[in-house]
Amino acid sequence: MILAASAMLIGSTVRAAEVGPGAVPPGSGTPAEPTMPASEPGEDDSTADATGADPQGSRAEATPQSKPERPIPVQILARGWDGEEVSLNGEEPIGDVPPTAQLVLSSEEALVDLRIRLRDEAGSLVPSNDRATVGQGTLYELRPRDPLLPGTTYRLLIDGQRSPFAKDAAGQSYAPRTLTFRTAGEKPPPPPPAKKRRGRR
Repeated sequence: MILAASAMLIGSTVRAAEVGPGAVPPGSGTPAEPTMPASEPGEDDSTADATGADPQGSRAEATPQSKPERPIPVQILARGWDGEEVSLNGEEPIGDVPPTAQLVLSSEEALVDLRIRLRDEAGSLVPSNDRATVGQGTLYELRPRDPLLPGTTYRLLIDGQRSPFAKDAAGQSYAPRTLTFRTAGEKPPPPPPAKKRRGRR
């Protein structure tokens, strides 16, 4: 299911225009592929949106709006370095996700305002290098800088950057989405407590 959707999106001609600093003028036939700034631990959630624009402070200025009922129309796939793939569209909690996986989200809608974050069990933001392609549809790749911990639960949060809701090129808003998954393997033991140094007498 997700594989067919991804193949369809990747194989189509992307003709995005005016979607951010990385946009290509209409008629150029060149895909717009803004590179997403890397997410850092401890950020205040002001990560870049799918257009590649700098959204600092934009959320604080957003006007109140009613929550849309329709969820964000995305298909999500976890793809390991060895080519192993796990769909994240089934019932939660989803298990056996490869620790080396990058997360690939695809949609038939051009989601021009989109924010995606990955958090670990402590709620900390997982550092990642992301890339978004927005045209007739959307393809978003979240690539953790380091392999995820085995046997560990993670949360993927999907919403908008300029407002609490994702939005497509036609102005349609979508309700935020959160999903949880667990990586394959055995959870590593916690580090031993630090030894206390004895002071000199």
